[in-house]
Amino acid sequence: MPRLRHRIAGLPRQLVGDSVAAAPLLRRHDPTAGPLRRPDPQHRPGVPGTGERELRMKDYDVVVVGAGPGGSYAAKTAAELGLKTVFFERGSAPGVKNSSGCGLGTRWWRDFPGSADELLTRFASRHRGEITLIALGPLTNLALAWQRNPEVMKEWREVVIMGGAVRTGGNVTPHAEFNFYVDPQAARIVLESGMPVTLVPLDATHQVSLTPGWMEERVLPPRNPLSRFLIESTGYDPAVGRFRGGRKEFFLHDPLAVGAVINPALVKKEDLYLEVVADGGEYDGQSREVSPGGPKAEVCLGVDRAGFLDLFLSRLEG
Repeated sequence: MPRLRHRIAGLPRQLVGDSVAAAPLLRRHDPTAGPLRRPDPQHRPGVPGTGERELRMKDYDVVVVGAGPGGSYAAKTAAELGLKTVFFERGSAPGVKNSSGCGLGTRWWRDFPGSADELLTRFASRHRGEITLIALGPLTNLALAWQRNPEVMKEWREVVIMGGAVRTGGNVTPHAEFNFYVDPQAARIVLESGMPVTLVPLDATHQVSLTPGWMEERVLPPRNPLSRFLIESTGYDPAVGRFRGGRKEFFLHDPLAVGAVINPALVKKEDLYLEVVADGGEYDGQSREVSPGGPKAEVCLGVDRAGFLDLFLSRLEG
């Protein structure tokens, strides 16, 4: 069985979690969402049996499984935006602070004594054909879950992955996108798994970005908690018209993956045969087209840019 390879050290910090925190904005006020129930008030972290209701994913708007500081920050952000959120972490306390230094209280999280891949297989088994899984980071846990129970992991309604760069260059090397570069073997396993994969690569996400014009016209005027949150999470400085790190635009990688689920008409997909290079060489982590007969995925290559940005920014007005 292939050994997974998860690497973080030495990578540019600004590539980690840049757009993760903004993704919950799209789920807010989604008119397609059905009625949702509140978390179990009897749950007590670390007490066996009191967290069983947390496995009923349809009770929540957002379910975050582990992911360390980035996951805790996304969960806390979603909860503060009014979304019914559950954050699964292993241990008696989250034990981390998010990137902004804000600690997590017990109401933001639920203890799960097992591993993230075990939790994923339990979700897939209990809700066969009902759940769309959105993967916004490296695919290590998803690959481990498939290795644990491949047949059950084919039972997702859809697996939407933000990752890869098919017909364009990478953002961490000339050839590889960050999520696939961090664990190329995991990405390869997932694409070869037979799960119903929809890929949202840089080909699509580099078509949607916030610009100073959008910020001045749609983000700054509301002056509400959501607009302030988006300004802070992007690091936008209106005095100089630049985003964090002096960038002229802010790509909405993860929000586009969520948007593609909320309104699939916003993206144009092609069925492509793909492989992920996982040989440790110059092209490690590259996702590339291959001759018919190999792993196949629906790949988002085109975007209704104006439609998506309107969907995303309309969340600020709710």
